[in-house]
Amino acid sequence: MAGHKWAYRCTVAGVPLAQTRDMLAEHSFCWRSVFTKAQATTTGSPPFIPHVRGIHVDDSLHIYFAANSAPDVLLGSFLVKRPAVVATADTAALGRVLEPELETALFEIGYPHDPHLKVFTGFYLKPDLYPMPPATPPAFKGRNAIVNLEGAKNRTSEPVA
Repeated sequence: MAGHKWAYRCTVAGVPLAQTRDMLAEHSFCWRSVFTKAQATTTGSPPFIPHVRGIHVDDSLHIYFAANSAPDVLLGSFLVKRPAVVATADTAALGRVLEPELETALFEIGYPHDPHLKVFTGFYLKPDLYPMPPATPPAFKGRNAIVNLEGAKNRTSEPVA
């Protein structure tokens, strides 16, 4: 079954374009925290980053970079791989970084740990051999970095066995 299509927007608020491109090329990895903050809410966990739980293994992820007021630049189209260890039971495709080389690279570039989990998290990727990115970059509304390109409802993730 074909996965869903998503757009992910990296910005200069994270790390510069060159380092973002290098992370994709050298490690096939896209950093993404799970939670917006460290403190738990009344439900027992901190708020999730919008749409992060909707991305599943084998979904398409079209990664863009935005710098100031310049137009978004497509960095590439990828398929999401199954991580060795999921970040949380609610995020089937978002993994915890276990590889020392990748941890070091993320630290040296300046990526932060997830504020609640206190570890590096993100998407493990492989190139999409048949990419179909939108003809024009999607509208990233507000501070949302993830956009569902199919307009479908956000899926909930099931724990990976």
